[in-house]
Amino acid sequence: ILRTNKLAMSFVFGRSESKYNIQEKMMSASQEMMQSLFSNFSPMFDRLAQSCTPELKEKLFSPDSIRVAIITHNCSGFQPSFAADRNKFGYGSHSNLHESHVLIICLQEIVAMKTKNIKNILLESTEESFVTWRNFYAQLFPKFYIVFNKNLLRLAMIVMVKKNLRDYDFQVHESEFLRLGAFHMANKGSIVIRTSINFQPVNFLCCHLTSGISESALEKRCEDLIKISKLLENEKDKLSFIVGDLNFRAQMELSLAEELKRQVETDDGALHILPKPKLDEFLQFDELLRVLKRPEFVDFSELPIKFLPTYRFYHFTSEYDLAEGKRIPSWTDRILMFGNNSFVNSPIYYADYETNFSDHKPLFCIFELAVKHINSKPASEQLFSKFPVSSFD
Repeated sequence: ILRTNKLAMSFVFGRSESKYNIQEKMMSASQEMMQSLFSNFSPMFDRLAQSCTPELKEKLFSPDSIRVAIITHNCSGFQPSFAADRNKFGYGSHSNLHESHVLIICLQEIVAMKTKNIKNILLESTEESFVTWRNFYAQLFPKFYIVFNKNLLRLAMIVMVKKNLRDYDFQVHESEFLRLGAFHMANKGSIVIRTSINFQPVNFLCCHLTSGISESALEKRCEDLIKISKLLENEKDKLSFIVGDLNFRAQMELSLAEELKRQVETDDGALHILPKPKLDEFLQFDELLRVLKRPEFVDFSELPIKFLPTYRFYHFTSEYDLAEGKRIPSWTDRILMFGNNSFVNSPIYYADYETNFSDHKPLFCIFELAVKHINSKPASEQLFSKFPVSSFD
């Protein structure tokens, strides 16, 4: 690399400068060059990192962390106006989101399903709604770039990276769709992206699983999770997040649901958070916590739940809608991990009760991801040692 830049180096530094000054400037330039290479050829250096001896790996890479925030929100078919609806999104002012380096935003039901006719579902255009939501988040988080966005009809995924993020490399290597639901139509499914963040591979799946409160609906949701696990079965050594409206319900009696409603709703329209022991009395009826104990789901895990059910609310309020006994407050919105979760440090897992938009509350998982930081100086020194200044004489 340095030999091919001999002419440019001579032009920039000048022949009259001392060999020592030239060496210093060339070393600095080579460090910048190495950092650029690491950023633009991430897959190549992934393989390099794997093939390095432990001693060389320790010299070239040092442990580091990067803050990742995952957001999931079922939009219930509504589209926001930034001017009119900004204040309805409480998390727009959450400092722990704005201080993150990477935002993974997973949305479900970005448009209302006006019909259950299969033909009309497939022909219905969602592009305008998708653009509306994408522009909304660009305004809500102005210090971030959108680096990836894709939708599967009513499902959408947006990835944002901090604008001043330096010395970190975020790559989306591939994306795909997993279609679920009746006839594998796109009303239910998953958007899958495989990424690497400073050489740490991470998969994110934005999901909307089968709905319904019946036993057969529960088993279909389990089938959906099994399909997801098969998609990731060769990546158990990596970290994957299954994010979205997974639609698992709380199978509690109506009388208990009414008690929950009385305990958490306040006169001023806010929600009172229950102590963990009291919350656990209701969580014992959660379907997903029971399902994850089955042997076929051993590779799935979830952080402890300390938040109230995220569904179902009267639109634009924090009042649970029991639909005359037909709806039970449930933890439908979830963020699961699959595979190796040892890279996740200091996680927080919570719902935002201040956001009053749709009949769901948004859910978050914010954590420090253990990554490798590239020591460009040792790397450039190793490269520079092969091409001493004397070779430019």
